[in-house]
Amino acid sequence: MSTDTSILGKSGLKNRLLRQDIFSKQIERYLAGETPYLRGTLGMLNQAADVINKDPRTRPVIIYQSTWSAGGDALVVKKGIHSAKDLKGKTIVLQAYGPHVDYMMRVLNKEIQKGLAELGLVKGDVLFTKANWDYALLQTGLTNTNQKLSPKFNPAKVASVINQRQQQGALDQGELFKFEIYFAPNQKNFSIDFYKDAFEKVINLASTYGGAVITVEGHSDPMGYLRKHKAGEQALVLGQIKQSAKNLSLGRSQAVRDNIIQYASSKGVLLDASQFAIIGHGISSPKSGVCGNLPCAPKTEKDWRANMRVEFRIIQIEAEDSVFQPL
Repeated sequence: MSTDTSILGKSGLKNRLLRQDIFSKQIERYLAGETPYLRGTLGMLNQAADVINKDPRTRPVIIYQSTWSAGGDALVVKKGIHSAKDLKGKTIVLQAYGPHVDYMMRVLNKEIQKGLAELGLVKGDVLFTKANWDYALLQTGLTNTNQKLSPKFNPAKVASVINQRQQQGALDQGELFKFEIYFAPNQKNFSIDFYKDAFEKVINLASTYGGAVITVEGHSDPMGYLRKHKAGEQALVLGQIKQSAKNLSLGRSQAVRDNIIQYASSKGVLLDASQFAIIGHGISSPKSGVCGNLPCAPKTEKDWRANMRVEFRIIQIEAEDSVFQPL
């Protein structure tokens, strides 16, 4: 209950706040007129949409989105389940009308409303009304309103773990998702206009899997090195070419990471830079494969262009390697 000396009390308001984590109980009190508020994820609101939209008087208006998921959810699986693709054909048990349904939709890479409809939990698409308040006006008189993001990962430990796995050829250990973007020869800039879809995918994955490390791995074209090797160039020069390719791929990875964080910030989403591990593979892992101790030469232009890429992996490692720093 608000006290007389609180901000609410001084404004002549008497409010009683009760915590209710069971969403079905929230719905019951909301429909009974005992509370004007509902608190839940977008998926939870979608599941309740058919009930709360029956009467125009209880049709909800979204006034505030507190956060995106911080990645606290997790799946408990049986032996043999190592990634999302291993769930195909399996039975998944979830809390009814809970926030974990949202998590499962993201794991299965499904839009929430479409996924709920496929499960038979909603009849069709639901449009929610937003209040469209000017929240800046509500900040008048408030202090310490600037957002500050504390690093959630220990960068030194992350680098150590990633370096060890790279040397062991085990970067795919604990891998949840992986995808790639491609670039042109000598490209150093990665514009939002061209890579918007990929950037948004990384933002969503970073928000969903807040306790996982995201590797940003740059790869370079090996053709220049192979031509010099075929011409009998000295080992010193060949080594310099290899290092130059590694530096170039590392710079591209960093540029992609920085552009993603900048793009997320422009959308009001704060990404933690410590969650990203930057890797420059150079020419060591070409799409065309490795032939002996040399990169295999691309046979077609398509193969050649496929080598010039940045690869993203979402790797769950904090429980095993103690790199995550929970609040």
